[in-house]
Amino acid sequence: MHVHEYDYAVVPLVSETMHVISADGSEIVAEIQNGQSYTRPSGAEHTVENRGARTIEFVEVEKLT
Repeated sequence: MHVHEYDYAVVPLVSETMHVISADGSEIVAEIQNGQSYTRPSGAEHTVENRGARTIEFVEVEKLT
């Protein structure tokens, strides 16, 4: 588990499925697409699991203001 202290953007480098597990135990199955970015607000506490055979790669940028 980790907490994002700042708003952040994610840019996937592959198209794949990842599982996002929140601190409360809830789970989201996220279908990420190569180059299709998304943003999330600060305060998110979660972990990410790769349950597939392929490597999941992405660039994550946090807004430090």
